[in-house]
Amino acid sequence: MAEPFSFLKAFDFSGAAIGKSVSVVIKGLLILGLVGLFIWMCYVTFVKPHTKPTPTTTNTAQVINNYFYNFYPNKKVFGLGGSLWGMDIGIAKYDYPKEPNTITKQTVIK
Repeated sequence: MAEPFSFLKAFDFSGAAIGKSVSVVIKGLLILGLVGLFIWMCYVTFVKPHTKPTPTTTNTAQVINNYFYNFYPNKKVFGLGGSLWGMDIGIAKYDYPKEPNTITKQTVIK
């Protein structure tokens, strides 16, 4: 039969009660961790035999093209404030180009 609810037991913050609560939580987390470890070991062993398999395919290329698209502003159209060491302090509006400045760098593999 269940024990009746007691406020004295529910709000008991004595050393023995806190120690028992912490012990129960640690034991519960330990059991959950062991169950999780067992499930992970079964998964690695039977479902996915290798956690890091060796690659079966290779990628090769003769040339690698790297494209860099830059939208640097053309000129300052409006500025209210000042410029200190190349930094604009205040409000500034720049005119940007419609098409980006494209830089292509090729790496040739020998």
